[in-house]
Amino acid sequence: MTFCWNGQTLEYFDHRYNHTALNMRRVEIPIARWFLQQKLGVRVLEIGNVLSHYGPVTWPVVDLYEPGAINQDVMAWEPEEPVDLLISISTIEHIGVGKYAKGTVPACPSQVLARFRSFLAPGGLAVVTAPTSYNRGLDRALREGTLGADEMWFMRVRLDRIPVEWSECTMEEALAMPRRACSGYWSGGLMVLVCRR
Repeated sequence: MTFCWNGQTLEYFDHRYNHTALNMRRVEIPIARWFLQQKLGVRVLEIGNVLSHYGPVTWPVVDLYEPGAINQDVMAWEPEEPVDLLISISTIEHIGVGKYAKGTVPACPSQVLARFRSFLAPGGLAVVTAPTSYNRGLDRALREGTLGADEMWFMRVRLDRIPVEWSECTMEEALAMPRRACSGYWSGGLMVLVCRR
């Protein structure tokens, strides 16, 4: 089965880990992999350990708690060199929030996105996905136009299908989706953000 995003037809991603057929990983993983295919042979950095759960990764991963990753606060950590592609799947909404706030540098979503951009080499891209209706500060920055992304796409889940199906939508439609719309797993709305340097 396929879905359309940004003029691309991509294969849905189904995997038993985190029940991807029931949530936004079903589209986040193919979108991230599409960007990785466009940037073959470049320096990659992942913020939030997600992709290694679905296959081997050959790049550094910064994640506060995950074993095998660089266990540091991304707001204080410094890369050894700039990267050409930064991927962050459903992580920005957690940085500085709840259990992820303890012992970390306080930051709002626009500061986190600016931090991600600072890791990029000239011509680099930061690709960030996040659920809507999860982090109020992130949703507010979207509505107010203060987040700082160069490009944004939005998707929403169809509530009447299992495995779930996703389609592109407006920002307002994604933000209107209930937090637990997706068969009890995570959000029913998704944002895909790109920052350039």
